[in-house]
Amino acid sequence: MQEGVKKRLIILLLILLLAVAAFVLSPVLTKRLENRGSGIASESGEETSTSISEFSTEDAIKASEALWSDPETLHRYQTQLFDLINQKRQDRELKTLKENKDLEAVAEKRLSEILEKPSHERPNGSSYDTIFDELHYGFVLAGENFAVADPDFGPDAILNTWLEGDNNKANIYRESYAGLAVKTSYKDGKYYTLALFVQDLPTKDPLGQYDAPQIVELLYRALNDVRAKEGLEPVIRDEKVEEAAGIRAVEVSNRYGHYRQDGDWWETVMYELGIGDSYAEEGVQLIEDLDLSAQDIITVWAKEEEPELDVLFEGFKKAGVALSETEDGIYLVIIMQK
Repeated sequence: MQEGVKKRLIILLLILLLAVAAFVLSPVLTKRLENRGSGIASESGEETSTSISEFSTEDAIKASEALWSDPETLHRYQTQLFDLINQKRQDRELKTLKENKDLEAVAEKRLSEILEKPSHERPNGSSYDTIFDELHYGFVLAGENFAVADPDFGPDAILNTWLEGDNNKANIYRESYAGLAVKTSYKDGKYYTLALFVQDLPTKDPLGQYDAPQIVELLYRALNDVRAKEGLEPVIRDEKVEEAAGIRAVEVSNRYGHYRQDGDWWETVMYELGIGDSYAEEGVQLIEDLDLSAQDIITVWAKEEEPELDVLFEGFKKAGVALSETEDGIYLVIIMQK
């Protein structure tokens, strides 16, 4: 008895579904059949025909593009790739790569450049890693993988392609890397995907939020951080060398450069303080942009081919850092000595 009732209910449900489908589809089919059979008059009076297949293809393309460019779809794609990269690293017992908002901001900007010029060279002709300096993220060791592929070329396929290239594979498995940002964008039927790897997660630390003594501390720390990344010994904060830098900071605020008020070369201050017996170099700078970090300032000297202050000179053992605050900005003097 119960089985009979169940069968009747199922049959009634099927009939109801068929009736609803017929009601919904009837106007659509009628309209399309009318268009297909009679043709549509153009403004010139000539008759044109529009087939169902033409409507379907165009609609399908638009639907696909809407799906591929959808922010949620892109987010899922890049999240899956991020997780797959970390899974590969975990298989080799390497540390999990982390992300932060600062690294993501750099990757977002870098991906916009790749959309314009798919290359490890930026649109301005410089190397991809110069973007960190430009955005005031200091000295960052980085690697970059990117791919341009059809949207149906999934995250696993992108990763497998990268693993077939020596440089891309090296970035994925580099032991020293700690950070990763993955970004994907859709353009002209293609997915542009970037993976940006870094040794240290970048953070903005603008000088404007600190007072003068704190800035001095940050500069000492940045000095030794940059040296450590090159395998060099740290320099010691020396009281006498710092005193010389303090004198010079005041002098530089009145006469910018390496000459003193009386026209003597800057090194005479070292002899006046009884510490002129060892080789030393001086770096001076007027800091007007307080959005810069201490790392930014030291990195500029570290990357110059012929810097006035060679912060990466292996022989330096001591350093002195001093500031002179004026209406023009902050005058910085760093003296390093063997």
